[in-house]
Amino acid sequence: MADSDINIRKLYTLKIWEDYRRLVQPSGTDGLARMEEQIRRFGCGEPVYVWSRRLLVDFERYATFHRLGIPFRIKNCSARNGEEVIDWICRNQLQRTDLSDAMRRYLIGRQYLSLKLLGAHYAASGSFHTGNRRNSSAGTSKYEPVPIRIREMLGKLYHIRQETVERYATYAKAIDIVRAAVPELAEGLLFGRLWLTVDRIMELPYKTPEELQKLNVLLRSGIDPPGGGSCLDTILPAGNGLNTLDRTLRLCVASWEGEPESLPANIIKGIALLVTAFGDNLRDDLFQEKVGKFSSREITRSARERKMGSMGYAEAMLALYNKKSRCPLRWTQLHELQSQRAGMRNTAVDEADELEKGISPAQIKPNNS
Repeated sequence: MADSDINIRKLYTLKIWEDYRRLVQPSGTDGLARMEEQIRRFGCGEPVYVWSRRLLVDFERYATFHRLGIPFRIKNCSARNGEEVIDWICRNQLQRTDLSDAMRRYLIGRQYLSLKLLGAHYAASGSFHTGNRRNSSAGTSKYEPVPIRIREMLGKLYHIRQETVERYATYAKAIDIVRAAVPELAEGLLFGRLWLTVDRIMELPYKTPEELQKLNVLLRSGIDPPGGGSCLDTILPAGNGLNTLDRTLRLCVASWEGEPESLPANIIKGIALLVTAFGDNLRDDLFQEKVGKFSSREITRSARERKMGSMGYAEAMLALYNKKSRCPLRWTQLHELQSQRAGMRNTAVDEADELEKGISPAQIKPNNS
């Protein structure tokens, strides 16, 4: 079934659903001004897309039509349920050239989750909307029931790896959880007004609403609120402040002073995790001697082989620090810290032997510069 036009021009009164509005990134000031000028000069132009009398993407045009009293046409989307509508909106919005990187990740993640759900319904019933779907982003007559094939299809469509598609789905879930607790934080992150790393955003669902509200205030103000805490929480483990930052930066500069790429967020956060987990038991001189002789680029390569995020960097540096040490620092102490922070791990086994095997001279070369 194709989308159908209703050629009668009038000031329609349509429903606005927040579930659909949140999939549409607002235009900037210049974009809104250009849009209003075109409407004043040429009138309606393209129709407004709707589904069951609900606005889909043209929220700003709809508001402008009503404010200026200019009648418009509507066009019915051929979607047959809410998940199809989300798929349609995501495909429509991902054609925009002004999307923030965060919004693009979110839309790809939401589209994957919708197609995955549609495929699961189809696989369960065998008759769930099996008719031809000419507008399907999958390009087939049926919804794909196998998630890996959906990821492959979206990966080719948006020129990313299928693992990245799944990662974006986790990112989208995290944003929706944050939105339920602190809407302005989620919108700020999506629309480019606030910034956190992707890894940090995916950890936010494990924070309390009070912690999320505090983070929102810090990111917007850039100053330390009364009672402690600061915007440094965006790169340092929760509950740490200037002392941890001071020692972290001193270790980083002393180990890789002047080296390009020696201050990425994950290396800083990885060192901060070590400082927080081991305190004075982590000797600065040994760290500079044993870890600093390897380039930050090689440490980054090893960290990415282990796992995503700052914990992989902390593990890579701890393996180097412990190598040939008579009194190595315990891995479980580091993992217990991560478990307390994110509630995501329950590690109780010392992995030193296995992890040290992961770093060899063939993988990491000494920094001779």
